[in-house]
Amino acid sequence: MKIKEKLYRTAALLFEKKGYPATSVRDIAEAMQLKPSSLYSHIRHKEEILISICDLVASRFERAIEEVLSQEVSPLEQLKKVIDFHVQMAFEDPVSITVFNNEWRHLPSEELSIFVQRRKEYEAKLSGILAALGRSHALRPIAHHFILQTMLSSMLWLHRSFPKHAEGGLSEIQQSMKIFILKGILL
Repeated sequence: MKIKEKLYRTAALLFEKKGYPATSVRDIAEAMQLKPSSLYSHIRHKEEILISICDLVASRFERAIEEVLSQEVSPLEQLKKVIDFHVQMAFEDPVSITVFNNEWRHLPSEELSIFVQRRKEYEAKLSGILAALGRSHALRPIAHHFILQTMLSSMLWLHRSFPKHAEGGLSEIQQSMKIFILKGILL
């Protein structure tokens, strides 16, 4: 593992455990068995770590939704693929997802604005899939915004249960989540 990857992973673990505000550069350095001065040869400040983690995870979500939207499949299949991706992210990188879901609020104001805009754009694309499902008369008569927020909220906790509760593995969890969400919104 490269030093930056180890740095991000270590910091994300500490942010998850202690919260971003309570985690110091000294804490990160100690967890990596480095001196704080050595850590500064890799980063300028703690905010840089949070910015990088949020950016990396946001980029993964953006690439995933773009890939789904580029496929010539039905809106229902697109939605299933998005759900699968959310579960996969929680399964593969639960610590970064914790930071992405919770600690982004501590981003510096300029980066925070950019991050919030990126989330809105992601949600707009996901809302577009729901709108297409609605046009095909496949959705229950529920406001798309309500469905979107409920769906995203229902997946926020997933990263907290992996891997210790993933008896059936990734594919079983993905299937369960699709059943849970789709049974509630489809006619």
